[in-house]
Amino acid sequence: MSRYRMAGKFATAVGAMSLFAVGCIAVAQAQQPMPAWLPAGSITYPVHFATGQFVVVAEDADTIRAVASRMKNDPNLEAILVGKADTVGSTDFNEHLAQKRAQAVFEALVYTNGVPESRVQMRFTGERVPVASTADQQPEAQNRMVAIVVH
Repeated sequence: MSRYRMAGKFATAVGAMSLFAVGCIAVAQAQQPMPAWLPAGSITYPVHFATGQFVVVAEDADTIRAVASRMKNDPNLEAILVGKADTVGSTDFNEHLAQKRAQAVFEALVYTNGVPESRVQMRFTGERVPVASTADQQPEAQNRMVAIVVH
């Protein structure tokens, strides 16, 4: 697993879809092969949400602003927003919630922070591809997120 130093923070290259994310540090766990649509060498920034919610909170708005700043300073960077959800509620509800979360982050990047729309894609995994174990509440909270994958 290679490490990159980006904007004063350490992040690891994404080598699997299963991510354990804390702050701006993303650690790839080699549990699953990397999906073909997830570029090698990507840096992942998590944006977390409360149960059943899709509103971006101030703390995560700072993360989005930092990502937008990097993207505006480097016109070659693109982002994939991967909407996720925990297992609270039905699978259909969580799929829809993951889409709304990704849309909220998309709007913050594009409409609030000025990243060109053409450089941002959205994907939704809902509860199907968990970031962390769903066995207890602490890891379950990590699944309520949008992963901003910058490449």
